[in-house]
Amino acid sequence: MKAALLLTSACVAVAMRMELHRIEDAFSVKRDRDSLRQLRRLSDGKYEGVPLNLGMGTHYAWVYAGSPPQRASVIVDTGSHIMAFPCSGCKGCGKHTDAVFDAAQSSTLRYPQCTARPPFQCSACSTDNKCHISQSYTEGSSWEAVLVEDNVWLGDATPTPTVDLNGTFGTRFMFGCQKRVTGQFVSQVADGIMGVSDTPSTNIVRKLYQEKKIPHNAFSLCFTPTGGTMALGSLTTPHQQEPLQYAMTSTNNNGWYAVHVEQLRLGNKLLDVDVGEMNSGRHRVIVDSGTTDSYFPARYASTWNTAFELATGEKYQVDDGNCAGYSPQQVETFPDFEMDLQGVNQNSVATLRIPASQYIVKNSQGLLCSTIFFSEANGGVIGANMMIGHEVVFDLNEQRVGFARADCDYRGLVAESNVSSSAAPTSSATTTIAPTIAVKEAANVSNTTAGNDSVVIPQPNSAGQHMAPSTPLALNFTTTFIAVGAAGSIIVLGIVWRLFFRKRSRADKSWTSVPTLQEEAEEEEDHGHLPDAVDAEAGMADDDDDEFFDSEGYVMSPRSLRKCKEAFEM
Repeated sequence: MKAALLLTSACVAVAMRMELHRIEDAFSVKRDRDSLRQLRRLSDGKYEGVPLNLGMGTHYAWVYAGSPPQRASVIVDTGSHIMAFPCSGCKGCGKHTDAVFDAAQSSTLRYPQCTARPPFQCSACSTDNKCHISQSYTEGSSWEAVLVEDNVWLGDATPTPTVDLNGTFGTRFMFGCQKRVTGQFVSQVADGIMGVSDTPSTNIVRKLYQEKKIPHNAFSLCFTPTGGTMALGSLTTPHQQEPLQYAMTSTNNNGWYAVHVEQLRLGNKLLDVDVGEMNSGRHRVIVDSGTTDSYFPARYASTWNTAFELATGEKYQVDDGNCAGYSPQQVETFPDFEMDLQGVNQNSVATLRIPASQYIVKNSQGLLCSTIFFSEANGGVIGANMMIGHEVVFDLNEQRVGFARADCDYRGLVAESNVSSSAAPTSSATTTIAPTIAVKEAANVSNTTAGNDSVVIPQPNSAGQHMAPSTPLALNFTTTFIAVGAAGSIIVLGIVWRLFFRKRSRADKSWTSVPTLQEEAEEEEDHGHLPDAVDAEAGMADDDDDEFFDSEGYVMSPRSLRKCKEAFEM
């Protein structure tokens, strides 16, 4: 790379885009359904552009935490609330893309106290008042962690010397320092998970927006079969190949992005199904980037199978272990699947169109099988397979999700992180771009194996490397010299005028001293009371026999707690 763009401070917040990475594995990822199909998800943020990778059937991005920064790979999950990854002393945490986070090496890390009531449900409080949190999944995976707060930012696989991501997009953020994990968290490629469901206190995108570091309280995901990109703070990107169509969302239950389905079509044929079954239930149909496949009501199966056979002349085959597979030539002739979703305006509709090449893909045996399952009692999931080839925008402020066909290939961090054309009206901080000489990166690489695949993953140039902006001295010397000289001249003239030309008032012959500014101690916010018997009863009431979702808000249901306990006793 002969040239790069330098992000410098100015006056308007801009967005950032990152690459998403993906590493194929033998199993699809599906949360809480059955033991062979686990669940994870994706997210993104400011129009900072960062890479997304795929590991264990899920996409993940890179997060840097601490001072000096330490790298971790995290699954970007629209169906989770919390960011967490392994820390030193983690028991049975397995081997992933990076070494475990060493909390003792960070000079900026602190432990939020239980008595301060952090925005997490502390499952336990240690003798030194540290908050312990946990998460379990009914398919068996779980983790335990200590809550910490540190400097956090999202970036590329290797530090980019010409872009100060820490200063521009970094924030103080709370995350789980995992001390124990089970199930898929042991064997997955990514180190941990980053939840970006629409929750007020634990969503990193919302926090960056509140700090005026991104122009919009929004993020977008753009998937390819092998990775993709995610953007923080942007509603539109150059990747989009058509205007966005927005569907209304509801995040009232647990912060998941639920949409309202109007119609389903296979090719030009309207499916004669009761869409009320999709729009009923506590969670309705959610857009879930961490679920590999898509799931709809079981009562639709007969109608779908008949329509599919009429349109293709073939029996419908899903990837359930009994699929004989289709030929590539057959898939090319199969019809698109279309979903009409309720739009944001009255009588408006957003249409999500999925070609057969997206919902019929190769499984671990190389057979072409469908990844749309009809197995739900009600509600459903629009999974990652239906998001591929689309820019999916999650607009938190406007309660909407947008879809547009897009070229989701990652173009590099510097090329992706262009200044957005729109900015927050009240933003006081901004970043602009300017040409500069590129700094050659000598990145190390290591091999990480997932299943039968060997993946080359770039490593940071050095442990704890800070990413500071790089500005060529030759380009700035003259301007700096002139500015310093002018400022010095003004100061000298001011002193001369003060001493020799200004007449002092005879009524006031003494100078008034300027009081010394004292830094006030940080006031601790009142977060309410610690959990008591009333809270325990409320938690028990959350057991709604919901097998798919792992927790109810921040308090895990008794069902999830039992699963967590069983997993740790295995």
